[in-house]
Amino acid sequence: MLHHRNSPHSSTNNFSLYLNQLGIDSRFVLGTWSLGGSHFGSYDTRLATDIIQKSYDYGIRQFDCASFYAKGQSQAILRQALLSKKTDSYLIHLKAGLRWKGNAVLHDGSQDHIMDTVLAALKFFKRDRLDVFLLHWPDPNTDIRIACDTLTALRQDGKLACWGLCNLSENHLSLVQGYDYDVCHFHYNPLHRETEKVMKMMVSEGVVTMGYSPFEQGLLVNSDYSYSKVFGKRDVRKRNPYFLNQAIKRSLQELFGLDTAGFSYSHCILQWLLEQSCLHSIIFGVRYQEHLDEINAFLKLSKSDINLLQQSLFYQRLNLTF
Repeated sequence: MLHHRNSPHSSTNNFSLYLNQLGIDSRFVLGTWSLGGSHFGSYDTRLATDIIQKSYDYGIRQFDCASFYAKGQSQAILRQALLSKKTDSYLIHLKAGLRWKGNAVLHDGSQDHIMDTVLAALKFFKRDRLDVFLLHWPDPNTDIRIACDTLTALRQDGKLACWGLCNLSENHLSLVQGYDYDVCHFHYNPLHRETEKVMKMMVSEGVVTMGYSPFEQGLLVNSDYSYSKVFGKRDVRKRNPYFLNQAIKRSLQELFGLDTAGFSYSHCILQWLLEQSCLHSIIFGVRYQEHLDEINAFLKLSKSDINLLQQSLFYQRLNLTF
């Protein structure tokens, strides 16, 4: 059983009501980007399918995906993995706003792109209505209100149960004010806290906030990465500025030298995240069974375990900026 101080979601938030209706745990979402075998090195589709099914068995029944991920491969694996499950026993977050043109990534917040992506997803997953659909990134060349109007209309038309936005900056807030969106996804972890101010504003408005990349693509839980690691030329971590920042790496080397009271780095970070008042849920990615088992072990920690973990020097250091 998890113990943390996040206040309950607003009872009037559509997503919270929908989640409660389905009886699904709100705290964790399995991200599927890395399961598609793109940008993180080669991968075994059978293993990816097994991880999704094991996640479901462990009680983690929210899944984050996009047709953009691995050019559709992540979405295909997710559909196959959940084929035998009742659709009201899990929840999928889908997104539009990025698309491929050859090997180039384009922002697209247009009405046509969003409509086409939603209709394609309804057909792909054989649904009459999608659970949650979000604008993946604001399009710098398109007014974000076009996306908001489109998603609002799609919900009113019964094609979406809930809708949301991702990666908003403070500059977007006045533009989206007044829209009845339910969920917002942000990049958030102890290293990346620039989004905290906007996230707190979202929470105050009754929006459910979710943080992705909790371990900063492994940098926060793999001490080897704080020294040196050679990635393939297509590996997304090769372009992650945190992996290139020597000052950050030195700080992490000091962090990894601190006592964890016998708990794993990932358990300390997960608990720290669940303690943050600006965050409701964690979107985590895994590539291997042992990564998922770490999450499952965290779910089983007792209150006394959590109290001991919080006394560790490693955990307490996470409260300081890097």
